[in-house]
Amino acid sequence: MEEEFEKLTKDEILRREIIETVIQTPNVEIRERLLAKLESRAKELKIGQNFKRLYKSIQAEFIQAKKQVNSCVTEFTNAPLKLKCKNYICNDMGVVKSEFNTTLMMSVDTVVCSHPILPIERLINVDTNTEKVKIAFYKDKKWQTVIAEKNTLASKSKILQLANTGIEVNESNAKELIIYISDLLTINTETIPCRKAVTHLGWVEDGFVPYTSEYVYDGEDEVNKKIFARVREHGDYKIWQKTIKELRSYNEKIHLLTVASLASPFISILNITPFIVHLWGTSSKGKTLALKMAMSIWGYPDDKGNGLVLGLNNTQVGFERMIGFLHNIPYAGDEFQRGLKKEDKKDIDSLLYFLTGGAGKIRGNILDGVRKTENWSNIILTTGEQQLTENIDEGLANRIISLNENKSLIPDISKGKEIADILHENYGWAGKKMLTELYDKQQLKELFNENVQKFASMGISGKQINTFSCLKAIDDISAKPIFDDLPLTIEDYSKYILTNKNIDEADKVVEIIIDEANKNINNFCFFTMGQRPELPSGQVWGKIEKTTDGEKGDILYYYWIPSVLREVLEKHGINYDAKKEKLYSAGYLEKQSGKYTVNALMPDGYQKMTKIKNIYFNM
Repeated sequence: MEEEFEKLTKDEILRREIIETVIQTPNVEIRERLLAKLESRAKELKIGQNFKRLYKSIQAEFIQAKKQVNSCVTEFTNAPLKLKCKNYICNDMGVVKSEFNTTLMMSVDTVVCSHPILPIERLINVDTNTEKVKIAFYKDKKWQTVIAEKNTLASKSKILQLANTGIEVNESNAKELIIYISDLLTINTETIPCRKAVTHLGWVEDGFVPYTSEYVYDGEDEVNKKIFARVREHGDYKIWQKTIKELRSYNEKIHLLTVASLASPFISILNITPFIVHLWGTSSKGKTLALKMAMSIWGYPDDKGNGLVLGLNNTQVGFERMIGFLHNIPYAGDEFQRGLKKEDKKDIDSLLYFLTGGAGKIRGNILDGVRKTENWSNIILTTGEQQLTENIDEGLANRIISLNENKSLIPDISKGKEIADILHENYGWAGKKMLTELYDKQQLKELFNENVQKFASMGISGKQINTFSCLKAIDDISAKPIFDDLPLTIEDYSKYILTNKNIDEADKVVEIIIDEANKNINNFCFFTMGQRPELPSGQVWGKIEKTTDGEKGDILYYYWIPSVLREVLEKHGINYDAKKEKLYSAGYLEKQSGKYTVNALMPDGYQKMTKIKNIYFNM
């Protein structure tokens, strides 16, 4: 062939088939020698530049054609998705990267993975604002999935962790697997679905997990994963309804406990502080079974570590993570005092305040120094053989509904196992029905406000009005359509308010503080965000600040000069120093840096002030 090239004419040397013959010669040494002969002959014919331009043009077309041929799609059998795969050969033998080498002028293959694998879903976590990817892979004669964080799929060392899930990844192919997954994610943005993900149950924006298809769960805690899977419907709704209806009609405490469970998601809607419903009394009367009835509203109500009736053998950090995960679903703790750690029993009031506080502590994180603070807004259901505390703190009185029952909670205690078996086979219907069919925010708020007025007209006051107004509203909405019975009356509920009511000293003190501020309004300046407060017409006692918490309504804060507040309270025979901790525990008084004062902007600059919150403002 080389000798023939030396005899080519001007027309022949520029023919396409001659140039393509050289370009497609697989042996690099022979190809370069043939090209040299052609270039030499072209110079002799004084068309060297013309030949070079034509050669490069045909070579570029050839390379482009090769690339287009390799722009194919995955051919995995029964894969969840079919994706464009660029220059990868993706079939049941695995994934091979096929690149056209312009120097060798031939395809060079690199093994990416020895089995089928592809990204099938992107998950954007709305809680943490992080992204994960669901990977599907075929192994052991079945398609399997694993969810991996984006930084795992971007690091040679971290992607090796996926070997534990069964994916064949090692030091040799880690880099190629990273590039492959990234390439498929990039070129299939319209094909690979992107879904919102959460790490907790309950409200997210305008949806409620798990009753919305918009959100998926991507938490890593194995216990939480198990619980998440238990919040679902199972069995026959009519069988469950008949069973619960009979038991609610037999014992009012069962009725109240099931209403409290169903009401849990709505306390955040009504801006109510989390509270505890504690069923207590002598043993073997069906308290655990009652808790199962309440939790069967949401899902599998087992109490042996496989369902929604949880033990209390936990640390405060454990409580925090579990309640934060449940978020708006009730936390059901059986045998409260018996399950507590010794250190929690020593300071049970602090634990109860914590559980009803709605937020955890800021904690350290190995990766970024700060762990996400857990928060929750739910009702906590507990059982025990005695009251939660012997000497209940005034602030706690408004956070606990105590249901004392020493008689059997069911007609025939010998049939307890039979009832439990029914609940284990039929559950999860009521919660979904309430949230997807019956819940109407406007209706709920109207019923709530009506109940507040009814309780107030009976001469009842205090924060528990909000709690019981919420329960009564949920009872009114759910009794007939969910339980096929009738709601309790206002009078029925009022019995428990009176039973539970310890006159809260904090309530009394804060009412005096607010009344004095309102009567002496000319001694307070009003504060508008971003502006310096103006001096009031009278002597300066402090300032009043109005703010808002979104849908939850307006909140008033009263900032007092500490010495003035002490004098005002002394006129009422109240020692402020003796009451400030109770005010703080009840949520009326703010602390800053461990002290009962805050730095506040006043007309003449910042100064230490006592900050009081008027939680009744939006009632």
